[in-house]
Amino acid sequence: MNYLISGLIITLIVPIWGLLIYLLNRIIYNIISKITSEKTAMIIVNWLTVPGVIHHELSHAALAVITGAHITQFRPFWPDKRTGSLGHVNFLAQGTLLERSLQFTFISTAPVLLGTASTLMLLYVIQNASLPPCMLILIIYMTFSIVIHASMSFADVKIMLRGIWVLYLAISFLCFYAGIDLVHMIAHIYK
Repeated sequence: MNYLISGLIITLIVPIWGLLIYLLNRIIYNIISKITSEKTAMIIVNWLTVPGVIHHELSHAALAVITGAHITQFRPFWPDKRTGSLGHVNFLAQGTLLERSLQFTFISTAPVLLGTASTLMLLYVIQNASLPPCMLILIIYMTFSIVIHASMSFADVKIMLRGIWVLYLAISFLCFYAGIDLVHMIAHIYK
């Protein structure tokens, strides 16, 4: 039975991480808007971090291509004042129910997955390379831009929910097969 709970924990880590990053984005926005103004906050959080917006949308597009979905519209930076959206990728899921479900899950969580991976790589470069100050500042800027946009929008969460059941079943099976028992591990840590 613990493998089902372990599967659930592992399955929910990515969307929870994505929502935490979304909340971080909102906190930064609110702090900046209280210190300066809402317009300044919008400029800093959205416009000065354009590389992060583009990375976010490229992440969606990359996993759409990798998983076999058909991209119908790709707007890596296309601000929409009406919706507040900074860009978007529209896609059509293709294949069997299983394939479409995996496409929904991986495409919607792509900014979290690839944003986290990119951030870790950039932090590795910062830590292990001797860089000239201008390169270091550029990499720190890129890292901040990617982190602040490595979130899941509510639209992303809605799309993810259409296919997360397949991921949950696969991870639960993996936990059962590999003997992964996070409940036991967590209980052992808190003894």
